[in-house]
Formats: sequence, structure tokens, C-alpha cells
Amino acid sequence: HTSYILPDGSEVNLNAESRINFKKRNFISERKVFLEGEAFFNIIKGSPFRIITPNGEITVPGTSFNVLSRNSAFKVTCLIGKVIVSSNDQSVTIEQGESVELSGDNLRGFRDERFHHIIGWINGEFYFENTPLNLVFDEIERQFNVKFVSREKENRFFTGSFTNKDLNEALETICIVMKLDYEIGDNDEISIRDKKQ
Repeated sequence: HTSYILPDGSEVNLNAESRINFKKRNFISERKVFLEGEAFFNIIKGSPFRIITPNGEITVPGTSFNVLSRNSAFKVTCLIGKVIVSSNDQSVTIEQGESVELSGDNLRGFRDERFHHIIGWINGEFYFENTPLNLVFDEIERQFNVKFVSREKENRFFTGSFTNKDLNEALETICIVMKLDYEIGDNDEISIRDKKQ
């Protein structure tokens, strides 16, 4: 995790395995950032600010919002202000407490009851609600720089949370609920299997 102050004074917090690119020259007149991964933006008001991801584009005048763009997942959540999200020749405007996500080729806006949990990652807290277990394991890999070598029961779903402070505690939290055992081997490789009855 890292935070960065852009040339216009806007702040970006980057999650693990995330990156931004931008041109410092003329940034104030053309505020444009390229994002891969997940980031929380606190944009200072001014000329339109554009975030371009492989899955879509976000335009704002000044606001606070979270962007997740990993592989085919694309979700934008607005905490303050108004955000315009575009993808596949579609555009959706969202306001505080709303999210928009890419589902197939369609952008879908909705009231997000969990919007306060979305940015928990900034403080090392990760919340999941009915999330495929393999996506939870992907987040553990990113946060702890480990690798799962076996992942049985990937078609299961997890609801709960963990922090990125302690790997064993995070694994215990998930494995107890999912009735799984884990083993951490050499080179931080983790094996997951059903708990023995």
C-alpha cells in the first residue's frame, strides 16, 4: 500500500499490486491518470479529472471515490460528490453511497449498502460478502506476498473479513468459517484442504 500526492494536490492511495501512470508535464491543465488495480482517490476540485483503466474510464470535477479494475472486474464507489463512469459506449453517473460495476458488457449503477467498507483496505481491513473463495485467496496473495499452491473448494463463497496485519490470523479467520485446513510451506506457498472430520 502506498499513497501519492499528484501535481495538482490530489491524493491517491494504491492497494497492493496496483499502479498509476501520468504525465507530470501539463498535469494541471490535463488531469489524467492511468490505473491498473485498485485505488482510492481524493480529488481536488478543478478541471475535469480522468482515470483511465483497461475496463473503463472515470471523470470527476473533484470528489472522493474508490476504483477497482483488476482483470475483468471493474467497480467504482463514490464516497463524496459525483462520479461519471464510462465503459463500452455506456455512461453512468453516481453520487455518494452509490456504486457502478461492469457486469458482462453492461455498466450497472446501484445504491451500495456496504460503501463504507469499500475503502477499508486503506487501513488494512478487507470485507467480503458472498464472495467466491478464490477471489478472497487472491487478495491474501496480494496482501501478504504469498502463493496458494492448492485451492480446493474454489466454488464456495465467503462472507467475513480479515486484516493484512498477520497471515496466520487471516488464514484462520477464513479457514475456520469455511471448514478448511491450511499449511504454509517453503517459499510462503500455502496449501488448502478440507478439514478432517
